[in-house]
Amino acid sequence: MAENSTKENIRKKVRGKLKQLSGKEISEKSRLIIKALLAYERWQKANVVMCYVSTGLEVETQELIAEALKSNKKIVIPRCDLNIEKMTPYLIENLKTDLQKGAYGILEPCEKVKPYEGGIDLCILPGVAFDRKGHRLGRGKGYFDKFLSRPEYSRAYKIALSFEVQLVRKLEVRDHDVIMDRIITEKNIY
Repeated sequence: MAENSTKENIRKKVRGKLKQLSGKEISEKSRLIIKALLAYERWQKANVVMCYVSTGLEVETQELIAEALKSNKKIVIPRCDLNIEKMTPYLIENLKTDLQKGAYGILEPCEKVKPYEGGIDLCILPGVAFDRKGHRLGRGKGYFDKFLSRPEYSRAYKIALSFEVQLVRKLEVRDHDVIMDRIITEKNIY
């Protein structure tokens, strides 16, 4: 109980910091983060990239997804099934026509898009808070942790996109929590 309470306190504190960022600040910081990611060797070498579609107070990813499509990378977007609490990857070809509002109001692949069944080289993840050791605190449902624990996806290189205000000194982790390989912020790569 205390651990969940601590996690909720961290989420509340970090969300408070995020709410203090203006839309302009979010866009400017997002551009710096995406620029660093595009220059990163793992991005350049990846053929298949799974990426979240950003909402509100997250690092903006729409331009990143458009860039991936333009550079002929296979871009995979997750869709959540709330009934079984499972995330499934879908290969999209068009940012505007292949997505619709889905679970939690997040843009997800629409019904005409087929599930992707191949391997994933690079997974770009969101989160609420991170520490510099690569630990990630998500929204609390564990979708990404469960997904990345599956044998076929466990070897994907994991990069979290984060604003510096989302970094905390230390996060408590459990055995099932997936650790990020890198965290990219507007100021640094951890």
